[in-house]
Amino acid sequence: MSAAMITLITATIIWALALQPPRPGPRPVRTAPLPPPPPPLDAAMAVRELAAYFRAGASLATAWRHTAASYGFDGQLAGDIPSAAQCAVLGEVGRHVHAGFLLAARTGAPLAPLLDACARSVEATTTAAAARQVAFAGPRASARILAWLPIIGLAASALIGIDVVGVLRENPIAQGAAGIGLACWVGGWWWSRRMVKAATDHDDDQLGLQLDLAAAALDSGASIVRVIATIGELYDDPTCQRAARGLRLGLSWKLAWAPHHRSALAHSLEAAWHYGLNPQELLSARAAHIRTTATTRAHQAAAKLGANLVLPLGLCYLPAFICLALIPTVIALLQPWWH
Repeated sequence: MSAAMITLITATIIWALALQPPRPGPRPVRTAPLPPPPPPLDAAMAVRELAAYFRAGASLATAWRHTAASYGFDGQLAGDIPSAAQCAVLGEVGRHVHAGFLLAARTGAPLAPLLDACARSVEATTTAAAARQVAFAGPRASARILAWLPIIGLAASALIGIDVVGVLRENPIAQGAAGIGLACWVGGWWWSRRMVKAATDHDDDQLGLQLDLAAAALDSGASIVRVIATIGELYDDPTCQRAARGLRLGLSWKLAWAPHHRSALAHSLEAAWHYGLNPQELLSARAAHIRTTATTRAHQAAAKLGANLVLPLGLCYLPAFICLALIPTVIALLQPWWH
């Protein structure tokens, strides 16, 4: 039987099987429709919903249970207030929400203003973080493309039919060049990664949240010393703890805060301590200024990073491309002439 006849028979069988109607299976069992999935967890909106329950007079257990049902997390409290592990479902902001609960419990401040301040701070922090992500998107993409440059060169050589792998396996010159290229590639990857990490490191978000929590607690009637001591305890800040102890012992403001009397929290509360000014406005303004300054610095750092990435490109990635891809390709092309 010829190959053409076998092909024709096979095609006919496949065509016939494709035209067969599907066999009737068992009737599907009707089930109740599944409940809609919970909405994606928006930490700021969850905190605002908690605050709304408190303003309506709900207890902490009721407010936490209803908010948990709305956003799909565990609503059973393990104690009088949500633990740090339970607040962790809110993401990075969960630590600050837990601090707000503890701040209210230890200073007597109402929970609703504290949670509202925390939600506003989270929204502002998220906006600032998104702006920083946009600013660093281009430099990060450039760093990734540079890292893939030698690999792309090897793949392109293989696609056009050049046996680069065989040359690297047999030719000692290509092997030496590949070793140098690999070292350059590792050095460029480490260098560019360190540059991106150094440019994107920031710790201003936590400071802004601390200032907002302190402003809400002071606006609710808590004392300055009590708020400073509680902030120092909740965030494990020895400067705040030492300042609170010094103020309780009767030390002057600068001496109690020394040598950090120009820190954001100390500078914002100094006028309120000496002259009775409203600390809430100063703290909120300082928190907003910190976020704006951090965003501006991020845009400047992103522009500087885009220019600085030329250094690992010229000193590491281009030599790696030449040694890993270009030299083995040239050797593979010239090898027939040597023989």
